[in-house]
This record gives sequence, C-alpha cells and structure tokens, in this order.
Amino acid sequence: MYTSCNSELLVQAKLVLLMPRCVEMRIKFSFRKIFSRNLSEWKKDFKTFSHELIRVRILVIVLSGIIGIIGGVSAVAFRYLTDIFVDWFATIPDYLGWPFIVFMPALGGLLVGGLVTRYASEARGSGMPEVMEAVALREGKIRARVPFVKMLASALTIGSGGSAGVEGPIAHISAGLSSIFGSRFKLNGRYTRLLVVCGVAAGISALFNAPIGGVLFALEVIYGGIEAIAVIPVVLSSVVATAVSRVVLGEQSILQLTPFVLSNSWELVFFLILGLLLAVLSVFWVKIFYWISDIFDRIKVSPYFKPVLGGLGVGLVIVVFPQVMGGGYQVMEQVFAGGIGLGLLLILGLLKMITTPLTLGSGGSGGVFAPSLFIGAMFGGAFGLAIHFLLFGRILGPFEPVFAYLDSTLGALGPPLHPYFGFNPMAYALVGSAALFAAAGRAPLTVIVMIFEMTYDYYLILPLMIACAASYILSRVIMREDIYTMKLRRRGIDFIAKRRGDVLDYTKVKDIMVTDVMTVNINMTVFQVLELMEKYHHMGFPVVEDGKLVGVIDFNDVTEEMLDRKGEDLVRDVAIRDYVTIGPDETVHAALDKMIQHGVDRLIVVDPNDELKMIGLITRTDILYLHEVKYVMKEKRDKLKEKLAKIAELAEDEEL
Repeated sequence: MYTSCNSELLVQAKLVLLMPRCVEMRIKFSFRKIFSRNLSEWKKDFKTFSHELIRVRILVIVLSGIIGIIGGVSAVAFRYLTDIFVDWFATIPDYLGWPFIVFMPALGGLLVGGLVTRYASEARGSGMPEVMEAVALREGKIRARVPFVKMLASALTIGSGGSAGVEGPIAHISAGLSSIFGSRFKLNGRYTRLLVVCGVAAGISALFNAPIGGVLFALEVIYGGIEAIAVIPVVLSSVVATAVSRVVLGEQSILQLTPFVLSNSWELVFFLILGLLLAVLSVFWVKIFYWISDIFDRIKVSPYFKPVLGGLGVGLVIVVFPQVMGGGYQVMEQVFAGGIGLGLLLILGLLKMITTPLTLGSGGSGGVFAPSLFIGAMFGGAFGLAIHFLLFGRILGPFEPVFAYLDSTLGALGPPLHPYFGFNPMAYALVGSAALFAAAGRAPLTVIVMIFEMTYDYYLILPLMIACAASYILSRVIMREDIYTMKLRRRGIDFIAKRRGDVLDYTKVKDIMVTDVMTVNINMTVFQVLELMEKYHHMGFPVVEDGKLVGVIDFNDVTEEMLDRKGEDLVRDVAIRDYVTIGPDETVHAALDKMIQHGVDRLIVVDPNDELKMIGLITRTDILYLHEVKYVMKEKRDKLKEKLAKIAELAEDEEL
C-alpha cells in the first residue's frame, strides 16, 4: 500500500527532466565525432534541425502574427459588445426610474451565473489566475469554449453595472483563442505556453492602445520573466494587435488626460511617501477582496444565484454612488481634472474596495486592473489634496505674497523656495493609480510604461518610478502573494515557486499517488490486521465499509489493542475516524504541508465530489522520491554542461 512511485512516474520524470534538445545536438556535433559520421546520420540530424528551426520556430512566429490579428479583433469585439450591454441595461432606469438601477447588476448576475455555471466555471472572476495556472501547470491548455463564454459573461457583468474592469477578460479571451491554435497545430507545451502569452500581450495592447505595456504585462505577470525565445513572438503579437485596434478604434487611449508637470524635484519625497502608503493600502485591498469572496464561498446558495446576491449589493451602492460602476475610467478622468473633492475621493475609493469583490467574489466576470487603478487614483488624489491644504495652505500659506513677489522680481527663484507654483495635487492621483497596482499586481514595470503610453506624459516618469518602486518593495515585504497569485495559492498552487521550478509546487497529488491501495473491513479483528501488517510490511490501512471510507488504523493502534485485549476487538471499535484527506488536484507541496501540520506520514486522496470515496494514497516516501528524482537529474545535467563546456574549449583550440 505504501510503495513508492511506480516505474511509469520515473519514466515520465526522466522525460520531463532530460536535457534540452539543443544540448543533445551539441553532443552529436562535437568535434571528436564530426568526421566519423556517415551520410544517413547527417540526413537525420539535418531533418531534426530543420523541424526545430524551420517548421516549429517559423510556425510560432507566423502564429504569433495571426494571434495579434485575433487579439486585436477580439478586443474591438469585446468593447463593442460591452457598450451594447451598457445601452441595453441603461434602459431599465430610463423607463422605470432611477431607483430601479439597483436591479441592473442583479439581472446581469442572474444571466452570468447561469452562463458560467453551466458552460465554463473558469470564466468566473478576473481570468488572470486561470491564465497563469494554464501557463504554469497545464502547458497553456485552455478549453475551447472558455474564451467565448468569458467574452459574453464579462460583457454582461460590466454592462449591467458590475464593478469590474476589462483587462482580465480580454487577456483570458485572447489567451484562450491562442491555446486553440497551439492545440490545432499540435505544438508542444513550451510553444503552446508561448502562444498563450502572445495572446495576453495582444489583448492588453489592443484594448489599452499600449503595445509596450502589453508586452511587459504578458512577460512580467504571466511568463514570469524576459527570455530571448519569447520576446520576438510576443512583441509581434502586440504590434499587430495594436495596429488592428487603431485602425478600428483610432489612436486615442482609454484615458484622456492633460499633461501634468512636476513643479520641483523635491516633490519626489511626497511621491515616495505616497508609494509607501499605497503599499499598505494594497495589502488591505487584497485582504478585503478575498475576505468578501470567502463569505460568498460559505453561503449555501446555488452558484446560479450567488451573482444575483452580489449584484444586489452593488446595486444598493450605485443607487447613491453610480461612480463605482464598471471600470471607472471616466470617473478617473474627472479626478485627474480636479473635479472631485477630498471627501468624495475617500468614499469612492472605499466603496470600490467593496463593490469589486461583491461583483467578482459572488461569481461575476471581470478584471481587477481597472478597479485597482481606480482605488489608487482616489486615495492618491486625496493624498495630493491633503498635502496641498496642510502644507501650502496652513504652514506656508501666510507667506505666499512674499514668494509671489520673489517670483515676479527674481524670476526662477520663487518656485524653488515655495513649490506652490506649478504644484498640481491631481498628479498624485495619476501616480497613485499606478502605485497601487504595482503593489497589488506586482507589476511595477508594466504599470509605469502603460500609464506613460496611455497619457503620453513624460514629466511624471520620475514620480511614477519612485512611487511604484516603493510600493512594490514594501508590499513584497508585507505580503508574499499578489491579487492574482493569492487565488492560486488558495487552491494549493504556488505560482511563485513554479517560476523557480520547484517540482513540489507544480506536481499534482494525482500524478504521484498510489491508486492500488489495500484496505481492511470494519468487521475484521485487530489480530487479523496485525497478520496483514506482518505479511505485507505495511504500517496502516484505510478502513472501509460497503466501499465507503470510514477511518484508518495504523500500527500503534494495533499494538495498543494487542497489549490491552489481545486483539479480539473489531476494527470498527479501534479505527480512527478523524483522518486527514486531500484532493487529487492539490499540489504535492500542499500535501507535505498537511502531513507536517497533522503529524502524519500519509494522506488519503478522496474524490472532491464525495469525501467518502477513496481514490488513492500519498505518502511522505512518495514525495521524497519525487524530489530526489528531480535533483538527481539536475545534478546530472549540471555535470553534463561542464563536460560540454570543456568540449567547446577543446574545439576552439583545434580551430586555432
């Protein structure tokens, strides 16, 4: 029962962990064998080389361009579909009266609940964690129906007044369409993942008219870094998608702003403080988001109707504060123009932190990028107004005539002494929007470049850089996960560790569990169990009754019973009912954590839909074996690389 991983797992592990093909080719073409090869061997190597370089690499480049077109078209279609639903749902308060706006998000939630529950549960939420999971664990595979369900569900959610953004849906939509291409052309997992990343870049770039920002978002958030093999296809997809979007929608950005001017370099101190404050706020934002989501998870209501409850909650808010509907870009433009006061800024920021998880946590579909920008803009604008009032109004305000005289008589001497001249409090709103997402989404480079591309304002590059860097660093110190990876972590998936290549964090329990498990019946005696332990050298057995799991019995239970009553009692009287289980789709790392937490060396794997149905067993020995295979193979690869380096040096010497 507690045997280690079977031989099939070992074969799979070796296949996954073997050296890359390029290393194999370097061995084949070593100079010591180059002159001893016959014609057939040369043909075979040339065929392998041509398949890798010409057929696969060029195919990926071509597909990345096609994906750019599809990403641009899907972004345009998604925007038009969302606008159509906005107009449709707007007829409710127009004909029935403004108070009936409360039912708009609820009606949208009813439609979305039925759609995603019946056809694609992955379409719930922002979609970004699902894309990240597909890239990290499923070789980029996304079900073909998901992008179409996602487009309709997100357009319904946002169009009906739900508090959500458009970036997560379009990334999910484009990624899903890209995954279809990878499957259709039978590409391996490496290139399918790359096409999915291209799709994310294409969708984001087209929607926000920000090609560089789209590339950075895809590489920084989804791909986990910049690699030479990924840059060209992702850039190509982004450029093509942006071109398609500009042909149809024009070159205007999703945000229309007048340029800001940094009055003095000493203001960077205030922007640094703003970044630190928003780092703390981002932690509260992520915690509140998942706290409200947990409340909906505990509510015993059909998933068909949970979005209705969330929609009613949002509806009650937007009756009084309609500014929190949708992504809120028009409201942000009002803030940047100085059209909203300090008190309302704080209220809207707090309400957005509540209405967004009400919308998405209940089962709605939409992104968190725009809400994060909204929250950051509200609190950043409030910070700017507070600084303007407290510092320049209260402390230096009485001396303003003196500074004005210096400015008029001495020219440029006035502003350095009193930076009130040229100070714009709403510049802090724009920088705040970027700083909050840099902390919550852990994508500082992306948001800096994207804000610049959307505003064409170079003067705020320094404030953006210092605020985003400060918020990012402090948020990493306070909280390990971000708003995207937190959802994966709660599923037992450590996305951050997956980027580092820790095998325990991306291997599922079902991949290494033992399915041929020996069990004992509740009507057996303890003495009979002891005989089985001696015969098969097992330390414990699951206990079943009529095929259902009812408990476990281990060696300690048997020995205690033998000492007390000589093993005459039945297993039903001795079996432990408080046993530890785990689901097959959880990670091996999560299984190890459970073992340590409960002080056991084995977990029973149960069916997620029936906790009394045992489907396997995972032991600490299985986990150690998996880890050993991973690092033994890594050690062999490292030694091989050293030998290859020496061969390359010898080859260079021979050429000289």
